[in-house]
Amino acid sequence: MSKFLPSSSKIRAFFLLAFVVVIVCGAFFSTLQNDFVFWDDDVHLYENITLRSLDYEHVRNIFTEKVNKLYIPLTTLSFALEYHYFGYDPFIYHLNNLILHVGVVALIFWLGLSLGLSALGSALTALLFGIHPMHVESVAWVTERKDV
Repeated sequence: MSKFLPSSSKIRAFFLLAFVVVIVCGAFFSTLQNDFVFWDDDVHLYENITLRSLDYEHVRNIFTEKVNKLYIPLTTLSFALEYHYFGYDPFIYHLNNLILHVGVVALIFWLGLSLGLSALGSALTALLFGIHPMHVESVAWVTERKDV
């Protein structure tokens, strides 16, 4: 960010980004109370035996096999890490979806700055992306992490 803004604008940009992050987190805060859904979380989480261990064989399977006809190794690896450290605690899975979404919002803000938008323009762009209804399912539903 420092490369794109004079030093007097860095503080303003930081506060604008912080404001956007607070709004986006507020919009999705209620998702942290969600449970798993048995639509296809069962296939991607409960019935997916490659999540049960982080040994060589399981990690290799994560990167070589499909889940529900989808090749999503990074999503599956993130589920395996969560399962290893927290078991099936839905709060952790939903929190990670929210953190990833907020990270993408911050990247959108940075991209706007790098393309020459003002800090306010970048903040509005990131905010629109962050709270757009199209992203609700990706943040609120654990299995849709592949879209975040």
